[in-house]
Amino acid sequence: MSLKKLAPLSPKPKSKQLPPPPPPKPRKKHQPKPLPKPLPGQDS
Repeated sequence: MSLKKLAPLSPKPKSKQLPPPPPPKPRKKHQPKPLPKPLPGQDS
Protein backbone atom coordinates (compact mmCIF):
# COMPACT_ATOMS: atom_id res chain seq x y z
CA MET A 1 0.00 0.00 0.00
CA SER A 2 1.40 3.33 -1.00
CA LEU A 3 1.12 6.18 1.46
CA LYS A 4 -0.13 8.42 -1.35
CA LYS A 5 -3.37 6.45 -1.53
CA LEU A 6 -4.16 7.24 2.08
CA ALA A 7 -5.91 10.54 2.50
CA PRO A 8 -3.30 12.85 4.04
CA LEU A 9 -4.43 14.54 7.21
CA SER A 10 -4.96 18.20 6.45
CA PRO A 11 -2.62 20.22 8.66
CA LYS A 12 -4.60 22.23 11.16
CA PRO A 13 -4.01 25.95 10.54
CA LYS A 14 -2.15 27.48 13.44
CA SER A 15 -4.15 30.66 12.94
CA LYS A 16 -7.13 28.96 14.57
CA GLN A 17 -5.99 29.22 18.15
CA LEU A 18 -8.19 27.98 20.95
CA PRO A 19 -9.93 30.84 22.77
CA PRO A 20 -8.33 31.70 26.11
CA PRO A 21 -9.83 29.70 28.96
CA PRO A 22 -12.52 31.58 30.88
CA PRO A 23 -11.28 33.19 34.08
CA PRO A 24 -11.86 31.02 37.15
CA LYS A 25 -15.17 31.84 38.77
CA PRO A 26 -14.59 33.45 42.18
CA ARG A 27 -15.80 31.34 45.05
CA LYS A 28 -19.16 32.57 46.28
CA LYS A 29 -18.44 34.05 49.68
CA HIS A 30 -21.11 33.77 52.32
CA GLN A 31 -23.37 36.77 51.92
CA PRO A 32 -22.82 39.21 54.79
CA LYS A 33 -25.68 39.23 57.25
CA PRO A 34 -27.98 42.18 56.56
CA LEU A 35 -27.66 45.02 59.02
CA PRO A 36 -30.35 44.87 61.70
CA LYS A 37 -33.21 47.13 60.75
CA PRO A 38 -33.53 50.05 63.17
CA LEU A 39 -36.49 49.77 65.49
CA PRO A 40 -39.37 52.07 64.59
CA GLY A 41 -38.98 55.44 66.25
CA GLN A 42 -35.18 55.09 66.49
CA ASP A 43 -34.36 56.34 62.98
CA SER A 44 -31.11 58.21 63.37
